[in-house]
Amino acid sequence: MSNYPMMIQNLKDVLGNNHEERSAKVLEMDSLDKTIQENTTKLEEIRSLINGKEDELTQSNQVLTETRSQDEVDAEKVAQIETETRGVEDELSTLKTQESELSTELDAAKAEWRSLHDQLDLLEADAIQKQEELRKIEEKNMENIDKAKEVQTVQSEKRSLSNEIFQAIEENKNLATFKLEERNFVITNQDDSAGPASNLVPTTIVDFEKGLWDLTILDKLGIKKHNGKGILDIPYVITNPTAQYGLKEGEQLAYTDLDTAKLRLEGKRVATGMRISRASVINNTVVGITDLLMELKEALAAKIDIQFYAKLKENATVAKAGATNGNPINAKLLSKMRLTQEEMNIRQNGTAYITGPALKQTLYHTFEDGSNGQRVFDGNNINGVPVISTAMVKQAAKGTNMVQEMIYVSPSYVHMGIFGPLEVQVRYEGDTDEYVINLNTYVDFGKTHNESVAVVNDFVVAPK
Repeated sequence: MSNYPMMIQNLKDVLGNNHEERSAKVLEMDSLDKTIQENTTKLEEIRSLINGKEDELTQSNQVLTETRSQDEVDAEKVAQIETETRGVEDELSTLKTQESELSTELDAAKAEWRSLHDQLDLLEADAIQKQEELRKIEEKNMENIDKAKEVQTVQSEKRSLSNEIFQAIEENKNLATFKLEERNFVITNQDDSAGPASNLVPTTIVDFEKGLWDLTILDKLGIKKHNGKGILDIPYVITNPTAQYGLKEGEQLAYTDLDTAKLRLEGKRVATGMRISRASVINNTVVGITDLLMELKEALAAKIDIQFYAKLKENATVAKAGATNGNPINAKLLSKMRLTQEEMNIRQNGTAYITGPALKQTLYHTFEDGSNGQRVFDGNNINGVPVISTAMVKQAAKGTNMVQEMIYVSPSYVHMGIFGPLEVQVRYEGDTDEYVINLNTYVDFGKTHNESVAVVNDFVVAPK
């Protein structure tokens, strides 16, 4: 936000200096005016004297010529007239020198006066410009004062809304634990027209994690969770340890060098939010804060699941290549998904199938021998392995059929990094005159062995 009071004071200081400089220029010009007038008078007097001496010299030369032309020349008188003539010439020469010097001084004074006049014009133009700038900034300052008052009102409303959220959290133990703190985020916004509090976003952070993971498939799978700051490196073994049968006493084991690697997890923001009109906050018409927070948590959980599922599928082992019209689901192919892991010595602890609702419904009508007999799905499990259904696994058209993917995962090799508490943010947006409630969390997912996830991308979904 611009510091208008300081800008106003700076401009007033500049205008004050400008006024002082103009006053000094005016005094200099007045002094030069006086000098110019005095020198002009002197120059006129000298030029009048020059004219008189020139007339006197003309007469003297005329008398001298007449005296010399007489029949009887009076030498003494001629000498006298010549002396007088030279005296007039010397006086005339002195007067012309004075005229030249005074004329030069007068021209210099006039040139200096014109220069001062030009400088004064520039100073006056600059003063007019600065006065206009000052007027505009003073107007902005008044607007800013009005906005500051509006900001105070908005901050009060925001605290009221935040208190309602805190109260809802405290009254509903399933929403969160009770670690509360506050901090400020400063956002970049060069346009003051964005409205009250557009540059300052007070953010309330709440340890809001309790109950969030219960809404995700992460919890159903029992994924390992690690708390970290910034980056987590999880080491793991690539090669299997050496084992040998039938060794004799004292015989040395042929060791295999241990090959290790690291899984790196870095906090990535996952967010959801909801808008509430400012009018509803002012009029106390915001109801069901608890329900609102639960809806936001459910939306955030769904976003987390989408990111988690995408990570699971990255570089997963394909149990069967895609077919033109998709792969019909059958017991053999379901077993093969598990077999691909067992062949790679992947531990089968807490394993699960993950698919969408349509394919899960298809499983109800799938028999081990293809058409009758025992069903492969007992309503919850396939051969003792649970089936997790989630709406994020979508159907797609392939050839003449609709298909849906299914993955088989061994959670022992899957990790989740949690970077800080779940954040609840309340901020005002002046453009729309609304309050925004945001939920943010910072997580990442990964697996140490790609073989721990097997996938069939195109199981055929049976028509309803």
